[in-house]
Amino acid sequence: MRGHRMQVYSGKSVFGSIAIGKISVYKKNEQQVKRVRTEDTKGELTRYEAAKAAAVEQLQELYQKALKEVGEASAAIFEIHQMMLDDGDYNESVENIIETQKVNAEYAVAVTGDNLAQMFRAMDDDYMRERAADVKDISERVLSILNGGQKGKVVTDEPVIIVADDLAPSETVQLEKDMVLSFVTVHGSVNSHTAILARTMAIPALIGTEELPLDDTVDGKLAVVDGLNGKIYVEPDAQTLEEMKSDFTNNITHELKTPIAVAYAANDALLNFNLAEDKQQRDKYLGICQEQLQRLSGLVEQILSMSMERRKTFRLHPETLSLHDLFPTLIEQHKLKAGKPVEINLDIAPEDLTIIADRTHFSNILSNLIDNAIKYSPDKADIMICCRKKETEQVEISVTDHGIGIPTDKQPHIFDKFYRVDQSRSSDTGGTGLGLAIAKEIVTLHGGAISASSKNHVVTFTVSLPLSN
Repeated sequence: MRGHRMQVYSGKSVFGSIAIGKISVYKKNEQQVKRVRTEDTKGELTRYEAAKAAAVEQLQELYQKALKEVGEASAAIFEIHQMMLDDGDYNESVENIIETQKVNAEYAVAVTGDNLAQMFRAMDDDYMRERAADVKDISERVLSILNGGQKGKVVTDEPVIIVADDLAPSETVQLEKDMVLSFVTVHGSVNSHTAILARTMAIPALIGTEELPLDDTVDGKLAVVDGLNGKIYVEPDAQTLEEMKSDFTNNITHELKTPIAVAYAANDALLNFNLAEDKQQRDKYLGICQEQLQRLSGLVEQILSMSMERRKTFRLHPETLSLHDLFPTLIEQHKLKAGKPVEINLDIAPEDLTIIADRTHFSNILSNLIDNAIKYSPDKADIMICCRKKETEQVEISVTDHGIGIPTDKQPHIFDKFYRVDQSRSSDTGGTGLGLAIAKEIVTLHGGAISASSKNHVVTFTVSLPLSN
Protein backbone atom coordinates (compact mmCIF):
# COMPACT_ATOMS: atom_id res chain seq x y z
CA MET A 1 0.00 0.00 0.00
CA ARG A 2 1.34 3.42 -0.90
CA GLY A 3 2.22 5.44 2.13
CA HIS A 4 0.94 8.89 2.87
CA ARG A 5 2.56 11.99 4.22
CA MET A 6 1.07 14.13 6.91
CA GLN A 7 0.12 17.65 5.84
CA VAL A 8 -0.12 20.48 8.37
CA TYR A 9 -2.06 23.70 7.76
CA SER A 10 -2.25 26.72 10.04
CA GLY A 11 -5.15 29.02 10.79
CA LYS A 12 -6.59 31.18 13.53
CA SER A 13 -8.22 29.37 16.42
CA VAL A 14 -11.82 30.22 17.26
CA PHE A 15 -12.35 27.68 20.03
CA GLY A 16 -9.51 25.93 21.81
CA SER A 17 -10.16 22.21 21.76
CA ILE A 18 -9.23 19.12 19.73
CA ALA A 19 -11.29 17.14 17.21
CA ILE A 20 -10.39 13.89 15.47
CA GLY A 21 -12.37 12.57 12.50
CA LYS A 22 -12.80 12.46 8.73
CA ILE A 23 -12.91 15.62 6.63
CA SER A 24 -16.02 16.53 4.64
CA VAL A 25 -15.32 19.27 2.09
CA TYR A 26 -18.34 21.47 1.49
CA LYS A 27 -18.56 23.34 -1.80
CA LYS A 28 -21.28 25.83 -2.49
CA ASN A 29 -23.47 25.63 -5.55
CA GLU A 30 -22.56 28.99 -6.98
CA GLN A 31 -25.44 30.91 -8.53
CA GLN A 32 -24.92 31.52 -12.25
CA VAL A 33 -26.28 34.98 -13.02
CA LYS A 34 -26.63 36.42 -16.53
CA ARG A 35 -27.54 39.97 -17.51
CA VAL A 36 -30.71 39.77 -19.58
CA ARG A 37 -32.36 42.78 -21.20
CA THR A 38 -36.12 43.10 -20.78
CA GLU A 39 -38.87 45.57 -21.54
CA ASP A 40 -41.13 44.00 -18.93
CA THR A 41 -39.63 45.77 -15.91
CA LYS A 42 -42.95 45.61 -14.10
CA GLY A 43 -42.92 41.82 -14.42
CA GLU A 44 -39.36 41.65 -13.09
CA LEU A 45 -40.28 43.84 -10.12
CA THR A 46 -43.18 41.50 -9.38
CA ARG A 47 -40.85 38.48 -9.56
CA TYR A 48 -38.45 40.17 -7.17
CA GLU A 49 -41.18 41.01 -4.65
CA ALA A 50 -42.44 37.41 -4.75
CA ALA A 51 -38.93 36.02 -4.28
CA LYS A 52 -38.28 38.42 -1.42
CA ALA A 53 -41.50 37.35 0.32
CA ALA A 54 -40.52 33.68 -0.06
CA ALA A 55 -37.06 34.46 1.32
CA VAL A 56 -38.55 36.16 4.38
CA GLU A 57 -40.72 33.08 4.98
CA GLN A 58 -37.65 30.81 4.75
CA LEU A 59 -35.73 33.03 7.15
CA GLN A 60 -38.56 32.89 9.67
CA GLU A 61 -38.46 29.09 9.51
CA LEU A 62 -34.67 29.17 9.99
CA TYR A 63 -35.11 31.51 12.96
CA GLN A 64 -37.47 29.06 14.65
CA LYS A 65 -35.09 26.16 13.95
CA ALA A 66 -32.08 28.10 15.26
CA LEU A 67 -34.01 29.25 18.32
CA LYS A 68 -34.70 25.63 19.20
CA GLU A 69 -31.27 24.21 18.37
CA VAL A 70 -28.65 26.88 19.14
CA GLY A 71 -30.41 29.46 21.29
CA GLU A 72 -31.70 32.99 20.92
CA ALA A 73 -28.34 34.69 20.47
CA SER A 74 -27.40 32.61 17.42
CA ALA A 75 -30.95 32.70 16.05
CA ALA A 76 -31.01 36.50 16.04
CA ILE A 77 -28.97 36.54 12.82
CA PHE A 78 -32.04 35.45 10.87
CA GLU A 79 -34.08 38.32 12.25
CA ILE A 80 -31.29 40.61 11.06
CA HIS A 81 -31.46 38.98 7.62
CA GLN A 82 -35.19 39.66 7.45
CA MET A 83 -34.58 43.31 8.35
CA MET A 84 -31.89 43.51 5.67
CA LEU A 85 -34.39 42.33 3.06
CA ASP A 86 -36.73 45.11 4.18
CA ASP A 87 -33.94 47.70 4.13
CA GLY A 88 -34.73 50.67 1.95
CA ASP A 89 -31.24 50.97 0.43
CA TYR A 90 -31.20 47.29 -0.57
CA ASN A 91 -34.63 47.36 -2.18
CA GLU A 92 -34.16 50.72 -3.86
CA SER A 93 -30.94 49.49 -5.43
CA VAL A 94 -32.58 46.35 -6.84
CA GLU A 95 -35.60 48.27 -8.13
CA ASN A 96 -33.51 51.06 -9.66
CA ILE A 97 -31.25 48.61 -11.52
CA ILE A 98 -34.28 46.77 -12.93
CA GLU A 99 -36.04 49.98 -14.02
CA THR A 100 -33.11 52.08 -15.30
CA GLN A 101 -31.07 49.31 -16.93
CA LYS A 102 -34.12 47.26 -18.02
CA VAL A 103 -32.60 44.01 -16.82
CA ASN A 104 -33.73 40.80 -15.12
CA ALA A 105 -34.29 40.60 -11.36
CA GLU A 106 -31.46 38.06 -10.91
CA TYR A 107 -28.87 40.47 -12.26
CA ALA A 108 -30.19 43.36 -10.15
CA VAL A 109 -30.06 41.26 -6.96
CA ALA A 110 -26.54 39.98 -7.71
CA VAL A 111 -25.16 43.47 -8.42
CA THR A 112 -26.83 44.93 -5.33
CA GLY A 113 -25.47 42.14 -3.16
CA ASP A 114 -21.94 42.56 -4.53
CA ASN A 115 -21.99 46.36 -4.15
CA LEU A 116 -23.28 46.38 -0.58
CA ALA A 117 -20.95 43.54 0.44
CA GLN A 118 -17.99 45.50 -0.96
CA MET A 119 -19.13 48.56 0.97
CA PHE A 120 -19.27 46.62 4.26
CA ARG A 121 -15.87 45.00 3.64
CA ALA A 122 -14.33 48.46 3.26
CA MET A 123 -15.45 49.60 6.73
CA ASP A 124 -13.04 49.91 9.64
CA ASP A 125 -15.23 48.17 12.22
CA ASP A 126 -14.73 44.38 12.43
CA TYR A 127 -18.39 43.74 13.18
CA MET A 128 -19.57 45.82 10.23
CA ARG A 129 -17.09 44.13 7.90
CA GLU A 130 -18.61 40.79 8.81
CA ARG A 131 -22.02 42.04 7.64
CA ALA A 132 -20.71 41.63 4.09
CA ALA A 133 -21.24 37.89 4.50
CA ASP A 134 -24.82 38.51 5.63
CA VAL A 135 -25.61 40.61 2.56
CA LYS A 136 -24.17 37.91 0.32
CA ASP A 137 -26.21 35.28 2.17
CA ILE A 138 -29.55 37.02 1.71
CA SER A 139 -28.77 37.81 -1.93
CA GLU A 140 -27.87 34.17 -2.60
CA ARG A 141 -31.17 33.15 -0.99
CA VAL A 142 -33.24 35.47 -3.23
CA LEU A 143 -31.26 34.37 -6.30
CA SER A 144 -31.88 30.73 -5.50
CA ILE A 145 -35.62 31.37 -5.25
CA LEU A 146 -35.64 33.36 -8.51
CA ASN A 147 -33.85 30.45 -10.17
CA GLY A 148 -36.42 28.01 -8.83
CA GLY A 149 -34.11 26.19 -6.43
CA GLN A 150 -33.37 25.87 -2.75
CA LYS A 151 -30.44 27.41 -0.96
CA GLY A 152 -27.86 24.71 -0.27
CA LYS A 153 -27.11 23.06 3.04
CA VAL A 154 -24.48 20.76 4.37
CA VAL A 155 -25.52 17.09 4.57
CA THR A 156 -23.60 14.36 6.33
CA ASP A 157 -24.56 11.11 7.98
CA GLU A 158 -21.53 10.64 10.25
CA PRO A 159 -19.65 12.99 12.60
CA VAL A 160 -17.16 14.90 10.44
CA ILE A 161 -14.84 17.88 10.30
CA ILE A 162 -16.55 20.40 8.00
CA VAL A 163 -14.01 22.10 5.72
CA ALA A 164 -15.20 24.95 3.51
CA ASP A 165 -14.15 28.22 1.91
CA ASP A 166 -16.61 29.86 4.28
CA LEU A 167 -20.05 29.05 5.63
CA ALA A 168 -23.09 31.29 5.58
CA PRO A 169 -25.33 31.58 8.65
CA SER A 170 -28.09 29.63 6.93
CA GLU A 171 -25.67 26.82 6.11
CA THR A 172 -24.33 26.51 9.63
CA VAL A 173 -27.70 26.49 11.35
CA GLN A 174 -29.01 23.73 9.07
CA LEU A 175 -26.22 21.39 10.10
CA GLU A 176 -27.06 18.46 12.31
CA LYS A 177 -25.17 19.69 15.33
CA ASP A 178 -24.22 16.26 16.65
CA MET A 179 -22.68 15.49 13.25
CA VAL A 180 -20.13 18.33 13.41
CA LEU A 181 -16.82 17.64 15.10
CA SER A 182 -15.21 20.86 13.93
CA PHE A 183 -15.41 23.80 11.52
CA VAL A 184 -12.41 24.72 9.38
CA THR A 185 -12.77 27.57 6.89
CA VAL A 186 -10.25 29.01 4.46
CA HIS A 187 -11.72 32.49 4.97
CA GLY A 188 -14.02 34.05 7.57
CA SER A 189 -13.41 36.00 10.76
CA VAL A 190 -13.80 35.67 14.51
CA ASN A 191 -17.12 37.52 14.16
CA SER A 192 -18.49 35.17 11.52
CA HIS A 193 -21.58 33.14 12.30
CA THR A 194 -19.57 29.97 11.87
CA ALA A 195 -17.16 31.15 14.56
CA ILE A 196 -19.96 32.22 16.89
CA LEU A 197 -21.73 28.90 16.44
CA ALA A 198 -18.51 26.99 17.11
CA ARG A 199 -18.10 28.82 20.40
CA THR A 200 -21.75 28.20 21.28
CA MET A 201 -21.35 24.49 20.52
CA ALA A 202 -17.95 24.35 22.24
CA ILE A 203 -16.31 22.61 19.29
CA PRO A 204 -12.86 23.33 17.84
CA ALA A 205 -12.82 25.68 14.88
CA LEU A 206 -10.20 27.30 12.70
CA ILE A 207 -10.53 30.20 10.29
CA GLY A 208 -8.10 31.62 7.76
CA THR A 209 -6.50 28.30 6.79
CA GLU A 210 -5.59 29.84 3.45
CA GLU A 211 -3.28 27.05 2.25
CA LEU A 212 -5.80 24.23 2.89
CA PRO A 213 -7.06 22.78 -0.43
CA LEU A 214 -10.78 22.18 -0.93
CA ASP A 215 -10.58 19.07 -3.08
CA ASP A 216 -10.10 15.29 -3.06
CA THR A 217 -6.62 15.60 -1.58
CA VAL A 218 -8.28 16.20 1.81
CA ASP A 219 -11.93 15.13 1.39
CA GLY A 220 -12.65 11.94 3.33
CA LYS A 221 -9.16 11.92 4.92
CA LEU A 222 -8.57 11.42 8.63
CA ALA A 223 -7.59 14.69 10.28
CA VAL A 224 -6.94 16.28 13.64
CA VAL A 225 -8.05 19.85 14.34
CA ASP A 226 -5.95 21.38 17.09
CA GLY A 227 -7.95 24.39 18.20
CA LEU A 228 -5.44 25.05 20.96
CA ASN A 229 -2.61 25.82 18.55
CA GLY A 230 -4.53 26.75 15.39
CA LYS A 231 -3.49 23.78 13.23
CA ILE A 232 -5.15 21.01 11.22
CA TYR A 233 -3.21 17.80 10.57
CA VAL A 234 -4.38 15.90 7.48
CA GLU A 235 -3.49 12.18 7.54
CA PRO A 236 -1.53 12.54 10.79
CA ASP A 237 1.32 10.16 11.44
CA ALA A 238 1.05 7.65 14.29
CA GLN A 239 3.02 9.74 16.77
CA THR A 240 1.03 12.92 16.13
CA LEU A 241 -2.25 11.03 16.31
CA GLU A 242 -1.40 9.44 19.65
CA GLU A 243 -0.23 12.76 21.09
CA MET A 244 -3.43 14.47 19.95
CA LYS A 245 -5.61 11.67 21.27
CA SER A 246 -3.95 12.08 24.65
CA ASP A 247 -4.47 15.85 24.56
CA PHE A 248 -8.03 15.31 23.34
CA THR A 249 -8.82 13.02 26.29
CA ASN A 250 -7.38 15.47 28.80
CA ASN A 251 -9.23 18.46 27.34
CA ILE A 252 -12.58 16.85 26.74
CA THR A 253 -12.68 15.43 30.27
CA HIS A 254 -12.43 18.99 31.51
CA GLU A 255 -14.93 20.30 28.95
CA LEU A 256 -17.59 17.75 29.90
CA LYS A 257 -17.85 19.32 33.35
CA THR A 258 -19.05 22.73 32.14
CA PRO A 259 -22.31 21.87 30.32
CA ILE A 260 -23.25 19.41 33.05
CA ALA A 261 -22.73 22.05 35.75
CA VAL A 262 -24.62 24.77 33.84
CA ALA A 263 -27.56 22.50 32.98
CA TYR A 264 -27.68 21.30 36.59
CA ALA A 265 -27.73 24.89 37.86
CA ALA A 266 -30.50 25.91 35.44
CA ASN A 267 -32.57 22.87 36.39
CA ASP A 268 -31.97 23.57 40.07
CA ALA A 269 -33.22 27.14 39.60
CA LEU A 270 -36.41 25.87 37.98
CA LEU A 271 -37.04 23.37 40.77
CA ASN A 272 -36.18 25.49 43.80
CA PHE A 273 -36.86 29.14 43.00
CA ASN A 274 -40.42 29.03 41.62
CA LEU A 275 -39.16 30.10 38.19
CA ALA A 276 -41.33 27.49 36.50
CA GLU A 277 -44.39 29.59 37.32
CA ASP A 278 -43.09 32.48 35.22
CA LYS A 279 -43.36 31.41 31.55
CA GLN A 280 -40.66 33.82 30.35
CA GLN A 281 -38.21 32.73 33.04
CA ARG A 282 -39.14 29.07 32.58
CA ASP A 283 -38.51 29.21 28.84
CA LYS A 284 -35.21 31.01 29.46
CA TYR A 285 -33.88 28.36 31.82
CA LEU A 286 -35.22 25.49 29.75
CA GLY A 287 -33.43 27.05 26.79
CA ILE A 288 -30.20 27.12 28.80
CA CYS A 289 -30.66 23.45 29.66
CA GLN A 290 -31.28 22.61 26.01
CA GLU A 291 -28.20 24.51 24.80
CA GLN A 292 -25.95 22.82 27.34
CA LEU A 293 -27.31 19.37 26.59
CA GLN A 294 -26.63 20.01 22.89
CA ARG A 295 -23.12 21.05 23.79
CA LEU A 296 -22.74 17.88 25.83
CA SER A 297 -24.07 15.83 22.92
CA GLY A 298 -21.45 17.35 20.63
CA LEU A 299 -18.67 16.48 23.06
CA VAL A 300 -19.93 12.91 23.35
CA GLU A 301 -19.97 12.60 19.55
CA GLN A 302 -16.33 13.65 19.49
CA ILE A 303 -15.51 10.92 21.99
CA LEU A 304 -17.41 8.34 19.97
CA SER A 305 -15.71 9.42 16.76
CA MET A 306 -12.28 8.93 18.30
CA SER A 307 -13.33 5.58 19.72
CA MET A 308 -14.25 4.52 16.23
CA GLU A 309 -10.62 4.92 15.25
CA ARG A 310 -9.48 2.95 18.27
CA ARG A 311 -11.62 -0.11 18.63
CA LYS A 312 -9.65 -1.22 21.63
CA THR A 313 -11.02 1.73 23.60
CA PHE A 314 -14.35 -0.07 23.89
CA ARG A 315 -14.42 -1.78 27.26
CA LEU A 316 -17.46 -4.00 27.63
CA HIS A 317 -19.04 -4.87 30.95
CA PRO A 318 -21.49 -7.62 30.02
CA GLU A 319 -24.40 -8.54 32.24
CA THR A 320 -27.70 -10.35 31.89
CA LEU A 321 -30.30 -7.91 30.56
CA SER A 322 -34.05 -8.36 30.39
CA LEU A 323 -35.36 -7.03 27.07
CA HIS A 324 -38.77 -6.54 28.67
CA ASP A 325 -37.16 -4.11 31.14
CA LEU A 326 -34.79 -2.48 28.65
CA PHE A 327 -37.11 -1.36 25.85
CA PRO A 328 -40.02 0.57 27.47
CA THR A 329 -37.82 3.39 28.81
CA LEU A 330 -36.01 3.73 25.46
CA ILE A 331 -39.31 3.86 23.59
CA GLU A 332 -40.76 6.56 25.84
CA GLN A 333 -37.60 8.65 25.56
CA HIS A 334 -37.76 8.60 21.76
CA LYS A 335 -41.48 9.38 21.68
CA LEU A 336 -40.83 12.36 23.93
CA LYS A 337 -38.11 13.92 21.77
CA ALA A 338 -39.40 12.88 18.31
CA GLY A 339 -41.22 16.07 17.28
CA LYS A 340 -43.66 14.02 15.18
CA PRO A 341 -46.33 11.33 15.81
CA VAL A 342 -44.64 8.06 16.74
CA GLU A 343 -46.17 4.63 17.18
CA ILE A 344 -43.84 1.89 18.36
CA ASN A 345 -45.09 -1.67 18.80
CA LEU A 346 -42.99 -4.01 20.91
CA ASP A 347 -43.24 -7.79 20.59
CA ILE A 348 -41.01 -9.94 22.85
CA ALA A 349 -41.33 -13.73 22.86
CA PRO A 350 -40.87 -15.29 25.26
CA GLU A 351 -41.68 -12.39 27.58
CA ASP A 352 -38.75 -13.13 29.91
CA LEU A 353 -36.18 -13.13 27.05
CA THR A 354 -32.70 -12.05 28.16
CA ILE A 355 -29.34 -11.33 26.55
CA ILE A 356 -25.75 -10.95 27.73
CA ALA A 357 -24.56 -7.45 26.85
CA ASP A 358 -23.00 -4.23 28.08
CA ARG A 359 -25.99 -2.18 29.25
CA THR A 360 -24.68 1.24 28.18
CA HIS A 361 -23.25 0.29 24.79
CA PHE A 362 -26.14 -1.97 23.83
CA SER A 363 -28.71 0.62 24.87
CA ASN A 364 -26.89 3.09 22.60
CA ILE A 365 -27.18 0.68 19.68
CA LEU A 366 -30.91 0.17 20.21
CA SER A 367 -31.38 3.91 20.69
CA ASN A 368 -29.57 4.58 17.43
CA LEU A 369 -31.76 2.14 15.50
CA ILE A 370 -34.97 3.58 16.94
CA ASP A 371 -33.72 7.12 16.30
CA ASN A 372 -32.96 6.30 12.66
CA ALA A 373 -36.38 4.69 12.19
CA ILE A 374 -38.08 7.85 13.46
CA LYS A 375 -35.88 10.25 11.47
CA TYR A 376 -36.43 8.45 8.21
CA SER A 377 -40.21 8.32 8.56
CA PRO A 378 -41.39 11.54 6.85
CA ASP A 379 -44.64 12.40 8.68
CA LYS A 380 -45.58 9.69 11.16
CA ALA A 381 -43.22 7.00 12.40
CA ASP A 382 -44.74 3.51 12.46
CA ILE A 383 -42.12 1.22 14.00
CA MET A 384 -42.14 -2.45 14.92
CA ILE A 385 -39.61 -3.91 17.37
CA CYS A 386 -39.53 -7.70 17.46
CA CYS A 387 -37.40 -9.85 19.80
CA ARG A 388 -37.20 -13.60 19.29
CA LYS A 389 -35.29 -16.56 20.70
CA LYS A 390 -33.77 -18.58 17.86
CA GLU A 391 -32.96 -22.28 17.77
CA THR A 392 -29.31 -21.35 17.24
CA GLU A 393 -29.09 -20.12 20.87
CA GLN A 394 -29.20 -16.57 19.60
CA VAL A 395 -31.54 -13.70 20.35
CA GLU A 396 -32.68 -11.79 17.28
CA ILE A 397 -33.81 -8.18 17.70
CA SER A 398 -35.29 -6.38 14.69
CA VAL A 399 -36.33 -2.72 14.27
CA THR A 400 -38.57 -2.06 11.26
CA ASP A 401 -39.75 1.26 9.84
CA HIS A 402 -41.93 2.24 6.87
CA GLY A 403 -40.01 5.36 5.86
CA ILE A 404 -38.03 6.33 2.77
CA GLY A 405 -36.05 3.12 2.39
CA ILE A 406 -32.44 2.44 1.38
CA PRO A 407 -31.51 2.00 -2.33
CA THR A 408 -30.29 -1.49 -3.18
CA ASP A 409 -26.86 -0.31 -4.34
CA LYS A 410 -26.27 1.53 -1.04
CA GLN A 411 -27.19 -1.31 1.30
CA PRO A 412 -23.81 -3.15 1.23
CA HIS A 413 -22.03 0.02 2.40
CA ILE A 414 -24.21 1.42 5.18
CA PHE A 415 -22.01 -0.04 7.92
CA ASP A 416 -18.81 1.34 6.41
CA LYS A 417 -16.95 4.00 8.39
CA PHE A 418 -17.92 7.52 7.31
CA TYR A 419 -19.91 6.26 4.34
CA ARG A 420 -22.36 8.82 3.01
CA VAL A 421 -25.60 7.54 1.56
CA ASP A 422 -25.80 10.57 -0.66
CA GLN A 423 -29.09 10.01 -2.37
CA SER A 424 -31.02 8.01 0.19
CA ARG A 425 -31.78 8.17 3.84
CA SER A 426 -29.41 11.01 4.73
CA SER A 427 -30.46 13.46 2.02
CA ASP A 428 -33.19 15.31 3.87
CA THR A 429 -32.96 14.09 7.41
CA GLY A 430 -29.51 14.71 8.77
CA GLY A 431 -27.41 12.38 10.81
CA THR A 432 -27.55 8.92 12.26
CA GLY A 433 -26.60 9.66 15.89
CA LEU A 434 -24.17 7.05 17.18
CA GLY A 435 -23.45 5.80 13.68
CA LEU A 436 -23.98 2.39 12.12
CA ALA A 437 -20.25 1.77 11.80
CA ILE A 438 -19.81 2.16 15.55
CA ALA A 439 -22.91 0.04 16.16
CA LYS A 440 -21.40 -2.74 14.05
CA GLU A 441 -18.12 -2.50 15.98
CA ILE A 442 -19.89 -2.88 19.31
CA VAL A 443 -22.17 -5.70 18.16
CA THR A 444 -19.14 -7.57 16.83
CA LEU A 445 -17.37 -7.17 20.18
CA HIS A 446 -20.45 -8.74 21.78
CA GLY A 447 -19.99 -11.78 19.57
CA GLY A 448 -23.04 -10.86 17.54
CA ALA A 449 -23.95 -9.57 14.09
CA ILE A 450 -25.98 -6.72 12.61
CA SER A 451 -27.61 -6.55 9.19
CA ALA A 452 -30.06 -4.43 7.23
CA SER A 453 -32.66 -5.04 4.54
CA SER A 454 -34.85 -2.67 2.56
CA LYS A 455 -37.74 -3.48 0.25
CA ASN A 456 -40.63 -1.29 -0.87
CA HIS A 457 -39.65 1.42 1.66
CA VAL A 458 -39.74 -1.09 4.53
CA VAL A 459 -36.36 -1.06 6.30
CA THR A 460 -35.39 -3.63 8.90
CA PHE A 461 -32.24 -3.62 11.01
CA THR A 462 -31.56 -6.94 12.74
CA VAL A 463 -29.16 -7.55 15.64
CA SER A 464 -28.25 -11.10 16.71
CA LEU A 465 -26.64 -11.69 20.11
CA PRO A 466 -25.83 -14.71 22.26
CA LEU A 467 -28.67 -15.94 24.45
CA SER A 468 -28.26 -15.48 28.20
CA ASN A 469 -27.88 -18.75 30.11
